[in-house]
Amino acid sequence: MEKKKTFNKIVEKLIEKPKYLTNGAGLLAKQFKTDRDTIYEAKRQAKALISIKDNSPIFKRLFFDIETSYNIGKFWSVGYKKNITPSDVIKERAVICISYKWENEDNIYNLRWDKNQCDKKILKEFSKIMESADEVIGHNSNRFDIPWLRTRCLYHRIAFPIYVKSLDTYSKSKAMFNFQSNKLDYIARFLGVGGKISTGGLELWDNIILHKNEEAMQKMIEYCNNDVIILEDVFKLIINYIKPNSHKGVYENNSLWSCPNCGSEDIKYIKPTVTAKGTIQRVMKCDNDKNDYIISNTIYKKYLENGN
Repeated sequence: MEKKKTFNKIVEKLIEKPKYLTNGAGLLAKQFKTDRDTIYEAKRQAKALISIKDNSPIFKRLFFDIETSYNIGKFWSVGYKKNITPSDVIKERAVICISYKWENEDNIYNLRWDKNQCDKKILKEFSKIMESADEVIGHNSNRFDIPWLRTRCLYHRIAFPIYVKSLDTYSKSKAMFNFQSNKLDYIARFLGVGGKISTGGLELWDNIILHKNEEAMQKMIEYCNNDVIILEDVFKLIINYIKPNSHKGVYENNSLWSCPNCGSEDIKYIKPTVTAKGTIQRVMKCDNDKNDYIISNTIYKKYLENGN
């Protein structure tokens, strides 16, 4: 009972004076004569309560995938080394549908082109959704999905966010692992989180593009939605094995030494490291998600000054 009262007092103080949220656990533990784990838990609860009260920013990750149509063109013959030039294109490729979801939410959303197979409306809507995200996650999205979306937005004269913080699981997988294949289907099956749904080949695209078949369209949406599901599952398994592109802790008003992946300040010092230029850095480990990361020596000194 006494421990609960102490815990509540710590939470109340943290809410009253939010500046203490970035202070070291050691100072607060000494002041309230308790352990650091209690301080860390009080900080988490205080931050949650402050966030609800003040509508404070919460790091928003967006997982997405797109499906696109093919070009329709004119040509006289087919065969090896036959050339089809841009002037032979009758109908430009477009975005058929976009599936997306927010991290840790169950709902999957899908946007589809209109009855005239125009993608302007969905691009206008999704560009705003991307802009509201703090980080977007896709597979091969830096080379395919995002350039595709940007090009189609340019065609329609739709604004597209230039400064998109993107984490491409394909690029990360290729750079930091040695999978037999870097395709999403292989990685998902290798990690045991399912796999892609079979489309049955180009016939599905034919039925959508040439025949406007609604049953085929629903199958395409199901295929795209499933890609987003396994994308998030793959991301959650590899995140602690790759270098992050964002700092979740700082975004959520935590200290500079907090874990960039989860934002936790429940961390510990591992060892020093020195760059090729002779700059001292410090390797830290997060006790929450067991992730290793590096902070500068200057930030490490502030970490010590705050009683850690």
